[in-house]
Amino acid sequence: MYATTPEQRRAVKVRELAATLYTERCRYLRSIARKQGGRGVDPDEAVQEAFALFIAHYDPQGGSPPLAWLTLTAKRDAEGHVTGEQECELAKALARKLGWQFRGESAPDADAG
Repeated sequence: MYATTPEQRRAVKVRELAATLYTERCRYLRSIARKQGGRGVDPDEAVQEAFALFIAHYDPQGGSPPLAWLTLTAKRDAEGHVTGEQECELAKALARKLGWQFRGESAPDADAG
C-alpha cells in the first residue's frame, strides 16, 4: 500500500523516523526517564509511551527536533508515573515531618530530633 494522502505520508515518515530513533537513541531515552522518574518508574514504559505519542502526534513539518520532542515526552511521562505505593510513602513521610504518628508506630523520641 502506498501513502497517497498527506496524512498517510506524514504517518509513514514519522514511523520511519521513530524506528531510526529507537534503534539509535533508546538507551539514552531510558537513562533520561530513569533519572527523571526515580525509583518505582519503569523507564522502558516511559520510553514506549513517548514513542507511541511521537507516532500519533509528531509533526515533521512543525519545526521541533524529533529527539528533543521524544526526550521531553519521556521526561514528562516518567515524572507522571508515581505508583500508589509511592504516593502512600510520600504522604507518610510528610505526616512524620509534621509530627503525626501512625497506628503501630512508637512515638518519636523527643531527644532524637
